Amino acid sequence: MIKEKLAKILLIGLSIFKLTLAIFFLILFTRPYDTVQTWVNGFATDGEVESFTLSLFESIKAFVLPLGVILLVLAGLTLLFRRGTQKWIVAFLIGLRIFYFTRVTDVRELIGAIKDLFEKDKKYLYIVLALTLLAGINRVVYLSNPLSHDEAYTFMAFAIRGLKYAISNYHLPNNHVFHTILVILSSRLFGDAPWAIRLPAFLAGIALVPAAYFVARCFYDVPIALVSSSLVASMPVLIDYSTNVRGYTLITFFSLSLVVIAAYIKDHKNLVAWSIFILVASIGFYTLPTMLYPFGMVMTWLFLSALFKNVSLDYGSRIYLFIVSSGIAVLLLAALFYAPILINSVGNPLIGNNVLEALGWSELVESIPVRIRNTWEEWIEGLPAFMAYGILTALMVSIFVPKLPRSRKVPLALAGVSWISSAIIIQRVAPWPRIWLFLLPFILVWASAGFVGILSIVLNKISWGNTLRLGILTAFILVPVSASLASSYRYYAENNGVTGDVEMVSVFLEQYLKTGDVVVVTNPNTITLKYYLHRRGLSSEFTELNKSKAIDRAIVVVNRGLGQNLEYVLERRSFLDNVIPESAKLIYQSGRFQIYALAPRK
Repeated sequence: MIKEKLAKILLIGLSIFKLTLAIFFLILFTRPYDTVQTWVNGFATDGEVESFTLSLFESIKAFVLPLGVILLVLAGLTLLFRRGTQKWIVAFLIGLRIFYFTRVTDVRELIGAIKDLFEKDKKYLYIVLALTLLAGINRVVYLSNPLSHDEAYTFMAFAIRGLKYAISNYHLPNNHVFHTILVILSSRLFGDAPWAIRLPAFLAGIALVPAAYFVARCFYDVPIALVSSSLVASMPVLIDYSTNVRGYTLITFFSLSLVVIAAYIKDHKNLVAWSIFILVASIGFYTLPTMLYPFGMVMTWLFLSALFKNVSLDYGSRIYLFIVSSGIAVLLLAALFYAPILINSVGNPLIGNNVLEALGWSELVESIPVRIRNTWEEWIEGLPAFMAYGILTALMVSIFVPKLPRSRKVPLALAGVSWISSAIIIQRVAPWPRIWLFLLPFILVWASAGFVGILSIVLNKISWGNTLRLGILTAFILVPVSASLASSYRYYAENNGVTGDVEMVSVFLEQYLKTGDVVVVTNPNTITLKYYLHRRGLSSEFTELNKSKAIDRAIVVVNRGLGQNLEYVLERRSFLDNVIPESAKLIYQSGRFQIYALAPRK
């Protein structure tokens, strides 16, 4: 009875709403533009809404007038067939109630699973917490390093211009949009120092440690998970990307998170967990379109698990519907996130940029081994040779030992190889090493499984093997982190308080520049110097080369470390004809840089 009364109230309210909206649209947008403009301007504090132009009015009118007619018709049909509509509303309310209580159950089950995992691994999670803190110490040492070109470009070209610009401009793939949004937030809260704008990547880099633990626990036992966390905490390349103003550590974190969520939804039919999976994947795409690789790997793993009947029986044959629907939902939500960019720059590719440029077949075949080697070299840079070869050997061993549990009988590595190789062939690309950073924690998890697996096989045959196994596992956990901390300490001792060359140039220019000067500098130092000048409160006008603008002096910055000279810089910036080269006077020399002052041509 209550449902019928509520349905009747909703029916009346819905009808009134549709009628009111239809009448409003039809009356307002059948008026002349001048009349509507006067009404719209009344909402502005200054009495004028400049963006409400005639062309905008006509565009809105073309959409709203038909919508008004449709709403009017729908309101009439609702009243004409009110009994049928009322029954539909009752059925909808019942379905909504069932959906609500089912989702409450899903949330409870999800929270319960998290609590069970934390309770089960409680004493080991203290070790993970300690490894996470040590990872933070490892990384914090490098947070205030001089900014690189790409980092400065991310901040100066996108983040500094505000949220509206960041979410609507993609003129270069430096804009890892979701990461840029976080950089904007961080810089607004903490300022524009290097450590502040690196904070999002830094926090994501630290979060990789517990994320790697939980990924390993989805497939293996605690010792493997702890060794995985230790390796992730101490790998130099992961430390480097954790202090780099780019979105690669975010992508890596999202990739690990997707696997953890996928492992749960594979075994539990839970729409809330599926929703979280969709949201995480979509935000990953919003960070970088190359999320295609980890997302495809996880979706392939789910598909293969379904194919080999390694999913919850609660799904029945509908598991494929869940997989396909979630894939479509991720793409639609990602498209919604990217809508401002797509609207603002029609035809600007998000995936087919110069980072993922299609190659000819012969070029592809030649490039892939080179990129694999480059990626491996980047991953092991800074590692002792024995550790690099040890990881590679353990990775190969992990193909055979340890055996995966029955609930995980489809290897994630198989899904990764299948998807990534297919994507590369279809796209005909050979991406740069940074694109594959997301794979490294998985490689370390599999290598840890190989280490521990072969160790268990060998020591199980020894009477005192358990004690020896514990000692070796402790060493596997402590040695990488200890070595990494020692390296970070040495770096800190040698570089604490040292100012980078470009920043030193900005310190000099802060004292030297006067009104009427223009700074001439070329890549790769242009955007970096702009950043440091901005940090010192100097106007961007000093670095804007407007040839029609009268200047008093040209201040030319030459990077001798890159083999530059005065003429090279002036030619690169097409400024040679604007100055008198013979008037050049050396005013600064330090490290890699020389600075000259030149008189302008009158």
